Amino acid sequence: MTDDSTGKHVFVSYVHENSTQVDQLCAVLEAAQIPYWRDRTSLAPGDAWKAKIRQAIRDGSLVFLACFSDQSRARDKSHMNEELTLAAEEFRQMPPGRTWLIPVRFDPGDIPEWDLGAGRALSDLNYVDLFGEAHAAQAASLVTTIHNVMGDKRLNSASTLAAVEQAVDTERGKLLKRLTKDMLLDSSTRIELDELVSQEALRVVNTMKDRDVFPVDNLSGTNEEQVESLVTTAQNYWALVEPFCESLQVAARWGSPESLDPWIAGLRSIVSAANKVEGGVTALLDMRHLPGVAAIMTAGVACTAAGRWGNLKALVVDPTVKEQNSRDFIPVLDGTSPYEPFQHTNWSVTCTLARV
Repeated sequence: MTDDSTGKHVFVSYVHENSTQVDQLCAVLEAAQIPYWRDRTSLAPGDAWKAKIRQAIRDGSLVFLACFSDQSRARDKSHMNEELTLAAEEFRQMPPGRTWLIPVRFDPGDIPEWDLGAGRALSDLNYVDLFGEAHAAQAASLVTTIHNVMGDKRLNSASTLAAVEQAVDTERGKLLKRLTKDMLLDSSTRIELDELVSQEALRVVNTMKDRDVFPVDNLSGTNEEQVESLVTTAQNYWALVEPFCESLQVAARWGSPESLDPWIAGLRSIVSAANKVEGGVTALLDMRHLPGVAAIMTAGVACTAAGRWGNLKALVVDPTVKEQNSRDFIPVLDGTSPYEPFQHTNWSVTCTLARV
């Protein structure tokens, strides 16, 4: 998505040896509906490219992304250097503290000591690492930062998560944890965060109920094959609920009882889904308790570690769920237990799972 007609765009500066990495970066921006300007897509045939680039940088670009790599550092001359010169001139005229020039690294190399005036250098600015294990979380942080700069054009956080997840091959949990950290204590983003957590809990519950993903009517094969099947099912349930637990861990440790509503509702719905009466193989039905157990244990460990007893009470004691095979309501904490997933399976299942 480009938008050089209004001047409201992110300018992407890079050397052409990094076109593949920039393609991925622009895929993130595209999915997040962030307008961007890059030479490959924003220059038309016959354009006076130097004038167009100068106009794209000077005429109101919201953010300038300077992308560095071993390839860019090895170039004595490049169009990127010319773009950085123009960007440095613009940056010198901006008020202190404004977020506009953001270095991006595609590898662990150093940010160049580019002079920005007033004793500042490009290497003094916070940079973004779009490589390695930090790639996804850093991409999410970059999108969130750009949304903040865009003000009323900021996309909601659920779309931010989806955009980065679609464009970057990584774990959903890391993204959700990073977004929770960024947004939990910012009152201006609480609506988006609540929506994000609520959607994640709904995803967990809907997947738990999906019998194509978690069948409950057949457990065949030898004893060893059944053990393997149950262990795989347990691992899949954990993979499903892990992103919610990553966010819950942050909220339980740093939030307040008044701010925990979406996690409280999520815990309640996940535990309730496991207690729903349904026909099938008992051992597979019991496995439905694993997401609730994992979430309750996450809340317990996080609250205890931080001494947040009010948060623990708000998360698992005060909320109630309907007791299985009863009309009574009981605390979420009593709605399941670590024994529930394995009460009708042999010890080889739990031992195998523990070894895994």
